[in-house]
Amino acid sequence: MFSSILSNSSRGCRRALFRAPISSSNRRGTVHINSHQTFSTTNARKNSPSSSSNHAPNTILIVNKLRTPPVILAINAFLEHVQATYPWVRVFHENRIDIPHGAEVWTPGLNAEKIDLVVTLGGDGTILHASSLFSAGAVPPVLSFSMGTLGFLLPFHIDDFAKALESVFLGKATILNRMRLACTFYNKDLEKKGNDGDDWQVMNEIALHRGSSPHLNTIDIFVDGQHLTEAVSDGLIVSTPTGSTAYSLSAGGPIVHPSLSALVLTPICPRSLSFRPLVFPSSSVITLRVCEHIQRALTDFID
Repeated sequence: MFSSILSNSSRGCRRALFRAPISSSNRRGTVHINSHQTFSTTNARKNSPSSSSNHAPNTILIVNKLRTPPVILAINAFLEHVQATYPWVRVFHENRIDIPHGAEVWTPGLNAEKIDLVVTLGGDGTILHASSLFSAGAVPPVLSFSMGTLGFLLPFHIDDFAKALESVFLGKATILNRMRLACTFYNKDLEKKGNDGDDWQVMNEIALHRGSSPHLNTIDIFVDGQHLTEAVSDGLIVSTPTGSTAYSLSAGGPIVHPSLSALVLTPICPRSLSFRPLVFPSSSVITLRVCEHIQRALTDFID
């Protein structure tokens, strides 16, 4: 999927948002991975090679890092500005104990209130968290303000929020589309884990890793149903172009421009020196199957 971000940078953040065993001990597991077009970011610069947004938002969702004093001051200033300048706009916030005064509670799900614009205050991890809130369908455009440790995806400083918002409401902002991955898990009997519609939507990458085990993994790789190879390594990474500058890059993968539609398959410390990173079209479906002789559970990292 693609998601929309109001941003002008392509690098990802290397933070694991979720970790779970891909298979139980002494059992084989399977993962199917394919792309969807649901994540978008917003860029207030002109001459950007992306589509423009002429729709003024009526609802805004604020997603922020932990409410440190600078974040609290920034949110209060943001809310005061929105209420004074755009009084018809409804502002929402996640259902947390630190919800700011003046914001309505928003809970993700199929029946959630429609959001026209997501505003993040934090770092790249905050953007990844915002993306994870929209597990089905497209992510609304994301306007990102840097208040975190890493800011590769964040083009705007919090002091410039008024000008950035004005660009959005005047229709001068452009939308940069970024891919997400859809990931489905199966047990050893190829029965799907979870319910329909429970696929994980991932902005950076999906990684199968040996975890704390000292032994190499053996994983069969299929692309569009055709067997590609049996990979013996510490693990495998399937990343988006955005995630190509995160874990995949550290493992020796290529840097892929975020405007491209592609899947990057990168081995982690492979036994064979001939097994190099591969790039597939975004239409591909990649299947990773844990071999039957693996006598332990692997760890799945989703970022």
